[in-house]
Amino acid sequence: MEPTQLMRSLYWYLRFPGAYGSYRGIFATTEQAIASAPKNRKIGYNHADLAKEYQSNFYKAIGSYDYPILFWLKDLLQEGSTVFDFGGNMGNHFYGYEKYIKYPQKFKWIVCELPEIIKAGEEIAAQEKRT
Repeated sequence: MEPTQLMRSLYWYLRFPGAYGSYRGIFATTEQAIASAPKNRKIGYNHADLAKEYQSNFYKAIGSYDYPILFWLKDLLQEGSTVFDFGGNMGNHFYGYEKYIKYPQKFKWIVCELPEIIKAGEEIAAQEKRT
């Protein structure tokens, strides 16, 4: 293994246990994976504390990876359009994209997310006076 590959592997080996929802192993069933997870860590992402963390770090910025979507979406959105944002967190893309795209008067942006994340997103929507 090359030194750079070794360093990268070591970095992720050390960082991995501290990342939320990160566990290691190959398992035949979900039950086996859950049983092997550290007992002091929560399983999955549907937790109020994680939702609050997302909420406290909420931002409306976009990344370079958003450019292709913005490029095509600006011409596709029209009156009556619906965007279905699967795993859309708290509507981050909706808020971030509106700086660059003029949304039609009547369209829907639907976020599909876990219940605790949706609750946090609804609080942000209320603060932003959005529905």
